[in-house]
Amino acid sequence: MINLLILLPIALAIKNITILGTNDVHGHLIPIDVVKSQDLTIHIGGLSLFSSYLNVLRNTEENILWLDGGD
Repeated sequence: MINLLILLPIALAIKNITILGTNDVHGHLIPIDVVKSQDLTIHIGGLSLFSSYLNVLRNTEENILWLDGGD
């Protein structure tokens, strides 16, 4: 467990923080294909989509706290 007194100076210096939470990501590593018609298939989710989102977030936000629950 982290001693909260150690984190207090850091917390006081940070004005804004973006908190990102994920859990059980392993079940959605590959995107799901949703067929809309014979000519249109949409890919939903997947780790590559999340990676792109995370890169955009890292380039637009200064302080990010990413919490992952794992299994």
